[in-house]
Amino acid sequence: MALPSDDTDMTPSVRKRSKRRSSVKGRRPGVDSQKATAIVAGIRLGAPLEVAAQAAGVARTTFWTWMRKGDEGKQPYAAFSESVRAREAEVHVLVVGSIRQAAMHDPAIALRWMQMRWWQYYLEHTKVDMSLDLDAAVQRVADATGMTKEAVLAEAERILDLGR
Repeated sequence: MALPSDDTDMTPSVRKRSKRRSSVKGRRPGVDSQKATAIVAGIRLGAPLEVAAQAAGVARTTFWTWMRKGDEGKQPYAAFSESVRAREAEVHVLVVGSIRQAAMHDPAIALRWMQMRWWQYYLEHTKVDMSLDLDAAVQRVADATGMTKEAVLAEAERILDLGR
């Protein structure tokens, strides 16, 4: 099929559609309602936000742009972001409820849940000794390089000054 060479070869309806298309640059603004519904459905199933967006065919950057605009109160983005956050909260509550039920029958799950929920009380705190005998470390570098301890310290100071 040959393409029309100019507007005179087109019917009025084709000419109108052609002009409409040529005046639109880039992507259409707004939230694609089918994709938004698919994202929310994915979140309701428990998918992470970006995974739900990707499964719906929405780029990560586009998803976060929609969310940012929604958080700024711009419509239709605000309705979308509110829906996303509400579904995410619903899933969170459902999962916590499921974990609590499982914890009633399994002490390991109960302990893990307690560690995550109240980590400051139930998570093991391990102290790591990060002390360093600086004099001995400087001596080891001096011995390995054939420098004096004073020269090693002077070089360390010079290197630190480069970073300032």
